[in-house]
Amino acid sequence: MINTLLIYSMVTRKYDSIEDLLSDKSFRDWILYCKDENDFWLQWMENNPAKADILNYAKAILFTISVRNAEISEDEIQNEIDKVLAEMNEGFGDEELLEVNEAGMLIKKQVSLKKWLGVALLSIVIVLTVGYFITNRRSSIQSASEASQLPLYGHTYIAAVIRYNASDTNEVVLLPDGSQVRLSPRSKLMYDSNDFSMDREISLQGEGFFKVQKDPAHPFTVHTKSVVTKVLGTSFFVKEFSYDKTASVIVRTGRVSVYKQKDFTEETKKLKLLSGVILTPNQQITYTISNSELTKSIIEKPVLLTETRPLFDFNATPVQDVFNILEEAYGINIICDVELIVGRTLSASFGKEDFYQKLTIICKAINATYELIDGTVVINFRE
Repeated sequence: MINTLLIYSMVTRKYDSIEDLLSDKSFRDWILYCKDENDFWLQWMENNPAKADILNYAKAILFTISVRNAEISEDEIQNEIDKVLAEMNEGFGDEELLEVNEAGMLIKKQVSLKKWLGVALLSIVIVLTVGYFITNRRSSIQSASEASQLPLYGHTYIAAVIRYNASDTNEVVLLPDGSQVRLSPRSKLMYDSNDFSMDREISLQGEGFFKVQKDPAHPFTVHTKSVVTKVLGTSFFVKEFSYDKTASVIVRTGRVSVYKQKDFTEETKKLKLLSGVILTPNQQITYTISNSELTKSIIEKPVLLTETRPLFDFNATPVQDVFNILEEAYGINIICDVELIVGRTLSASFGKEDFYQKLTIICKAINATYELIDGTVVINFRE
């Protein structure tokens, strides 16, 4: 937690320039590592919409520095920032920038960077980023040990691509394999641009909805601080912000395996000793950080698995068939004693009732109750 004196200093301090933001460690931690235990910066953004430009410029500089120096200390970050600010204060003068023309050729373009601060900062980003890839791309391919590495959540990224959603709306991120992520506000994901189609491993801080391209030969894995989600091709939600007390995975379609991050080691994977939980549509797993427990359950509002609404009109329909139709429509397993429902029928017509409302009406009609156990519906008949 941030101490009281630091909180007071942050609240009373004015952030009127890019330099003010870059020189503040709490701001750097928030942008680079999503650390904002007291939600100060989220509130600051809401209270200072007119300062969105300086925030975005500062964020771009920090991201560029972090890409250029994946393993970098606080002192080194400050040195890089000082260099950028020094160039800004000198005014740049008139500079030559490289630009790609319609024919795909590099040309030189004269711009007045002193007049246009936005172009100036963009040029810094371009120079730093291009310089890094020109000097380090070859070595990163040849030797992982000589390349920049950014470890996060049990996986090492050699050529990290970072996407952070600082807006107030969801952002769609298209991955190299064709998979998509709907990234929630204040969420960050990272993946390795080197052979992503082979590894398909992602780290997530925050919340994202994944629509994964099917590739049975290459499982898709999402790492958060507490859990690992592994799939072949499906759609699902993953959520774990730094300030959350729980992590959760919700499955929309397909099958998902969820493991505790601390158990997901190279040794356990090699020896096939992983003990995870299998989730199917409309099921979720909740990981409680305080006691390291995984709890499987049905989501609060199960959704139909098909866009075409099934016909829920029953006329003297055997109860077993009714349950089978519900199972197929929602993908939720329903267990009951087959011998006790032999000869029982149901006549009812359902409209916009949700899954639990339908289940309650059916159980009342057949003199039964239901309970939810480990992501399954269990039907109990009254005596």
